[in-house]
Amino acid sequence: MERPLLVSIVVGVALLGSPALLEACSCGPNYPPSVLDQYNDVDAAFTGVVINVSSHQIFPGFYDVEFGVTGVWKGVTTSLVHVLTPKTGGACGIPFYLFVAEEWVIYADADWIYESGPLVTHSCTRTRPVEFAEEDFGVLGNPVPVPVAGPSWGAIKEMYE
Repeated sequence: MERPLLVSIVVGVALLGSPALLEACSCGPNYPPSVLDQYNDVDAAFTGVVINVSSHQIFPGFYDVEFGVTGVWKGVTTSLVHVLTPKTGGACGIPFYLFVAEEWVIYADADWIYESGPLVTHSCTRTRPVEFAEEDFGVLGNPVPVPVAGPSWGAIKEMYE
């Protein structure tokens, strides 16, 4: 075996064994969930435009994504909502920073560790750009306009108090 070929094989095996390259989100066998299963399992379902994405101050492993809400199916009563998503794809995060000014269908849960915590979404939900959500609109219909402007996740917390 020639030396360059041997080096290529060794480098290839080393790269394939690299944890960074093998880091991958695993959603399980029931992905994607049906529209109704997803809707029934989350605390909030809405459409919104990505306004801003920043690192979260309290939860450093998450991005804080600010959405301008364009419509609501459930769980949101404000025109601005902050939703967290993990920073890495291996933790099933969604790279919203690549989609500023684009409209998404968001399925999110209230944080169960901190009762006053923010909404959280990830790539194992049906969260997706609006243009790929025909099935969601077909099952849920069009979301209703946001009735009230105000703080982000605080309104959702009030529903559970």
